[in-house]
This record gives sequence, structure tokens and C-alpha cells, in this order.
Amino acid sequence: MSTISVSELLLLSPNEIEIEENVRLDPRLEGEFLASIAEHGVLVPVLAVRIDGQGKPLVREGQRRIQAARQVGLESVPVYVRTVDGSEEAVRARRVIEQIVTNDHRAPLTDAERARGIRQLLLDGVSPAKVAKGLSTTKDVVAAAKVAAESGSAMSALDAGQLTLEEAALFAEFDGDEEAQAVLLRYSGTASFAHRIAQLRIERQDKALRAAAAAEYAARGYTVLDRRPGYFDREYISVEDIRDAHGERLTNERAAAMDPQHWAVWLGSQEAYVDAETGEPVDEEDIDFDTADDPDLEPADDLRHFRSVTETTIWVAQY
Repeated sequence: MSTISVSELLLLSPNEIEIEENVRLDPRLEGEFLASIAEHGVLVPVLAVRIDGQGKPLVREGQRRIQAARQVGLESVPVYVRTVDGSEEAVRARRVIEQIVTNDHRAPLTDAERARGIRQLLLDGVSPAKVAKGLSTTKDVVAAAKVAAESGSAMSALDAGQLTLEEAALFAEFDGDEEAQAVLLRYSGTASFAHRIAQLRIERQDKALRAAAAAEYAARGYTVLDRRPGYFDREYISVEDIRDAHGERLTNERAAAMDPQHWAVWLGSQEAYVDAETGEPVDEEDIDFDTADDPDLEPADDLRHFRSVTETTIWVAQY
């Protein structure tokens, strides 16, 4: 059986400490860890032992900190040294038990806890650059933490372990859209998450454009329908199924010239081209598509360069 006699807290050079055999074979000195040690030094004392009055302490727990301190050139590190004695087998058994226990029972910060901490630093006036440097992380991570921490739904998902910090920042974009966020939770942690974000952004933009178009028609006195009427609908009949007193088929153009109070409209999406600067509609037949891949190629006579237009979605009314 091994026993502990004397304990003391010392400031020692990392070169004054020997690294004894350890259950952790690979110290895994990542760049972020080395940067943190260089920036802050060793904040948590290393645990070391002296055996039978040996000169240099042996690292019991903290070999990563000692190796990192040596690598970045720290002059001293805090070391809690205990003197132990006992048989070789008993001392070795205690070493293995302590090394396993001290590693097994560490609980790293969750992404949610990290995000709240970063937000507090920012609220206290610490610049994003200083936060990133102090935490040995990137400005992008700091920005993501700020966005996530300001969203109740994102933080709930982070607390539940449903999202990563980066995913939570994107998830927060869709606050107020429960349907979209439910979709994202199904794809969290997969390669499809970014694809779903892109799709939802497009859908959100389309909804906004449709809402704007709907508002314009409503302001002019039209009833704007939320669904396209079916073929057998008797309340709303498509203009294509209506004839005038002479038996001629009505058209959208003729309906548009009539009193809006007598008409409802269904808005359908359609791909179209607009002038890249003014946003004015451009007829597809006026575009020289051969210039699409060559900005220096002159368009054919009476046609315009493809780079002068932008493809967009417009909302066309069916009466």
C-alpha cells in the first residue's frame, strides 16, 4: 500500500519535472491548446509526486501542460507536489488509478456554456478579437457564439445537445419559423445540414417576394388567394374557363383591365431576367446567351450581354 506524507504547491520550471509513465500515450498537443498555454500560462496546477525522496518530481497528472509549457518556452508552472512511499507495485497501482480517474471525470464545457460565456465577455466590452485571442479560437467561432446566445431557440437546442455551435448560429436565422427549425433539427450533425440551410434561405426569400407582390395586388383591390383553386372550384373560376358575351375566351390581360373588386388572383412563381442595375424586366429573346462564359465577348447586334442581366424569380398573377 502506498501512502502520502508531505504536500506543497511550488512554482517550478517545466524542465525541472520529469514525465513518468502515463496511461495517456498521446499527449495530443493541438495548436489551440499550445496557443492557450502561450497566452495564459498553466492556470491549473500540475499534480506531481516525489517517490522515496527522489530529486525531481514526477508528473502524475498534467503531462500535456508540462510538454506544452516546454514547447512554448514558459519559465515556470504551478505544481502541486506530494511525497509518496510504498512498494513499487503499490506506487504504480496508485499512479494508474489516479491517472484514469482524473481523466475520466473531467466534464468539458458544453457548446451552450461556451456560447453564454463568450456573450458575457462581449457584453462586458471585450472586443471579438480579444475574446478570440484569449480563448485561442477564431473570430468566426466568437461571432457564432454571439448569434446563438441571443436566440432562445438556438440555446435550447444547444443545451439539449441537438446542434453544434456553428449549426446553432445558422439555426438562429430562422427564429419565428418553427417549421423550418424543425426541419433543421432533423438534419443536424449531417452533411445535409448546410444544404438544407441553403434551401430554406431560398424558400424564405421566395416567401418574402411573394408577400410583397401579394401586398401590391391587395392594395389595388384584388383578393389574393393562398391556394390555387382546383378544377372543380365553384367559388373561384380560372379566367381560362370564362367566356365573354360573344363566346370569346378571357385572358389575364383582359381581366387585368377590369375592376379589381370582381377578381381574385393566384400568384405563381416564374423564372425571369431583369437588368442587373435597374431591376427592370428583360425579354429573354433580347439576351445573347453565347456571352455567358466570356465577359469580353461582344453580344450580337440588337442583343445585350448576359452579364448585364440577373436571373430572378418573379410572381405572376393568374386571374
